[in-house]
Formats: sequence, structure tokens, C-alpha cells
Amino acid sequence: MGIVVAESLAGRVTRAAMWSGINTVAMRLVGMVVTMIMLRIVTPAEFGNYAVALAVFTVVSSFSELGLTACMAQADMDPEEIGPTVSFLSIVIGVGLAVAMLILAPFLAVLLGAPDSAGALRILALCIAMVGLFTIPCGILAREFRQDAMFFGVAAAFLPGNVLMILLALNGPGDIAFAWSRVFGQLVTGCVLIWFAKKFYRPHLDRSQVRRVLRFGVPIAAANLVGFMLLNADYLFVSKVLGPVRLGIYTLAFNVSSWATATLSSMVLNVAMPMFSHAKSDPQRLGRALRSSLSLICLVAFPISGFTVVLSGEIVDTLYGHRWIAAAPVIVVLGVYGSLYVGSLLLSNLLVGMGYPTPNLIVQIIWLVVLVPAMFLGVEADGMRGAAFAHVVVIVVVVLPAYFVLTRRFVDDLSRTLLASTCPALALTVVSALAAWAAKQVSDVAGGRLAIGLVVGGAVYLTLGLPVMGQYLPGKVMRLLGRVRLDEWARYPLYSRLRRPAGAVSRD
Repeated sequence: MGIVVAESLAGRVTRAAMWSGINTVAMRLVGMVVTMIMLRIVTPAEFGNYAVALAVFTVVSSFSELGLTACMAQADMDPEEIGPTVSFLSIVIGVGLAVAMLILAPFLAVLLGAPDSAGALRILALCIAMVGLFTIPCGILAREFRQDAMFFGVAAAFLPGNVLMILLALNGPGDIAFAWSRVFGQLVTGCVLIWFAKKFYRPHLDRSQVRRVLRFGVPIAAANLVGFMLLNADYLFVSKVLGPVRLGIYTLAFNVSSWATATLSSMVLNVAMPMFSHAKSDPQRLGRALRSSLSLICLVAFPISGFTVVLSGEIVDTLYGHRWIAAAPVIVVLGVYGSLYVGSLLLSNLLVGMGYPTPNLIVQIIWLVVLVPAMFLGVEADGMRGAAFAHVVVIVVVVLPAYFVLTRRFVDDLSRTLLASTCPALALTVVSALAAWAAKQVSDVAGGRLAIGLVVGGAVYLTLGLPVMGQYLPGKVMRLLGRVRLDEWARYPLYSRLRRPAGAVSRD
């Protein structure tokens, strides 16, 4: 019976990861096209004003949900018992924070150095109210690994939402267009998720469940709050010190360099925590889950970051126009940060899935405490690029070592697991990125350099990487790609030693 359950869980996790990957990749690709159109319509100042409003919204929304979605997704919590209380708390907190954000919008806009962002802030307050309304269906679908429903929800809102945004931008301020598009998209997506979940608990405060729910959810919400403050601290510093125009350019740089993060973070957040939660009773299965998920993340994130770094100037000039070219040097630095951040996100979800949200919160707080002065020094010393360097230094020196110390108690020989998961993808990325950089030199046109670099670099990566990627591709696909033996890399002694199965050690 135990084997059947494990296999069933593995199948559900695989399907969830697949749908989450399809969702993020498809939306990211189409979103790139929409962004290309919008950045040829709006000014850097308008884009910067929206970035300020979105930063405030992101920080507030991260706490408004209060970790209640994670409560609903937790395997050892009965949704029938906690559902009514979760519904009550999420709606009350969401509406309350939305009203506060609506009232304080002008003050926040002035405080952050972008007074013209107040209008977008007021509009985004509507999204805060909707977060509470959609907590229950999001939690239920995450619990059941229904990432297909998440995909259809986002897809249903994507086309009409972006058409609305473009039309509004052509006839008014760009920041207002961005804000109304997000409100419309969240409303449509939430309605679709309710239809798929087919479950909505009547709001009711059960005092016997409040403490249980909040004890688990509040540390997660606090960690999310700190985490999103980390993601948006640079926006706030750049806006305050350098102004909305520079912020608009920096925001583009961060968005481009975060392609790897955006592609995978949704999959990590929606799949990893429930997966680790289900596997925590079996230490060996937990080790295998960490190794396979981190390997897959690195195989996708590293090449995206590598090509983004070596082709940064060509990407900006070709896709967004030469007036945004100042973003290119910042992308070079932030491209490294994107891959590192996805790895830290996976380890933080491991802690939460194992039932330790408080240590994760402590790491997030330390991260923020160290990043704030580093960001101040970086912006003062080297402007936008200094902010990017601050991110990289802090995550390498402080964050990743902290997560390593906290998670090594759960996985036997965590060092080998991490090396086995990251080294093949890192080596492949270095070789293919160098090939892309060399190949782009044959053209003098930005678009041609970008195309040649991507084709050559991608071909090198896929050719050399098939033996490693074969672990995650169906057998039929591998046969179509040349009948590559999946165990080919086992011939290499270092890789063979790194791939030695990892068990678990005592948690004492």
C-alpha cells in the first residue's frame, strides 16, 4: 500500500510540476511580447511609477493572505475543519488591508519619491481585497496539485487583460493601464479557480481552530512579507535616491534578469512545499525529491541566466528599444542573482514543508537586515548596478549558507546532493554561454547578434546536455532525439560519485 501511495504522489507531483512549468513558460513568453509593446508606448517615468505601486502592492498582498493558503495545502490539516475559519480570516484581513492601502496611497507615494504613483496604488488596493476572496480555492487546488486549473485560470485572463492594458496605455497614463489590467486579470483568474475548486467554505470563525491556523500561517506570512520586502527593497531605494525614470530602467533590468526566477518560482511555490510535506515521513524519499527538483531547476534556470548575461545588450536593444539600453549593465549582474534566488526559494520551501516555518522566517529577517545597508551603500556607490551587486553579495555570503546549515539536518550528505544537482547544469551553462558570446561577434546588428547567439548557445547546451536532461524527458522524446543513453554520464567518475543516493540523518 505504501508503494502505491508513493507512486501516486510522484505522479501527481510530476503532473503538477509539468502544468506549473507550462503555465509560467507560456505566460512568460507571451508576456515578453506584451512588455515589448508596452515599453514602446509608455515612458520610463510611467513604468517607474507603476513599479513603485506594484512594489507596495506586492509587500502588502504577501502578508494579507497570512499564510492561509499554505494551511489549506498542508497535508496534515483537514480542510473541512479549518476551511470556514480560513475563509473568515482571509476575507476580513484582505478587505481591511485594502481599505488601509486606499487611504494611505498618497502618503506612501510621496514617501517613496514617486508622488504620481498614488493613482495606481489606489487601483491595486482592489487586488488586495480579492486576495482574501480567492484564498480557499487557491489552497484547495494547491493541496490537490491541480496546477492545470491554475494554468487555465491565468490563461483565461491573459488575452483580455493585456488587450485592455494596451488600449488604456494608448489613451492615458501607462501606470494606470498596468494597474487596471492587473485588477481585471486577478478577478477573472479567481473566478476560474473557484469554478475548478468546486468548494467554498462559508466564512465562520471557529475559535478552536484560530490558534492552530495562525500558529502555522503567521510565520509563513511574516516570511513572505520579509521575502517580498527583499525583492522590492531595491525598487524603493532606487526610486528614492535616483527617481522614477531610473527606477523604470532598473525595473526592466530586474524583469529581464529574472526570467529564470519567473519561469520556475511559480513551480517551486506551488509544487515543492506540498511535495516536501508529503515526503517528510520518508527521509530517503525526501532526499531524492530534493535532488531531482533542484537538478531540474538548475537545468532550466542556469542556461536562461547565462544567455541573459552574455546577450544583455542585444536583448534590450532588440526587444525594448535603444532608449532602454542603460538596463544592460545591470542585467549582467542581476542575471547571476536570478538563478541563486530560485535555489534559495527551494530550500526555504523545504523548511516549511518539513514543518519549520519559523527558522525560515529568521533567515528572511536576517536577509533583510543585511540587505538594507548593503543596498544603501550599493546605490550610493554605483547607482543601479550597485543595487544589483548588493543582491548578489548578500545571497552568496549570508542567505545560501544559512539555508545550508538549517536544511542539512534533514538530508544525508547535503553537500553531495547540492553538488550533484548543480555542477552538471553549471558546466553546461558556462560552455554554452561562451559559445553564444563568441558566435554573436560575427554580426554588427543587435537583432542578428541575439539570434545567432541564442541559436548557437542553445544548440551547444542541448547537444551536450541530453544525457543529463534524459532523466526528466519521456523515453519517446529521447528516442526521437537520437536514442541517447540515459546513463551515459555515469562513465565520468566525478559525476558518478556525486550521484550516489542520499539518505537522511537524525533531526536531533
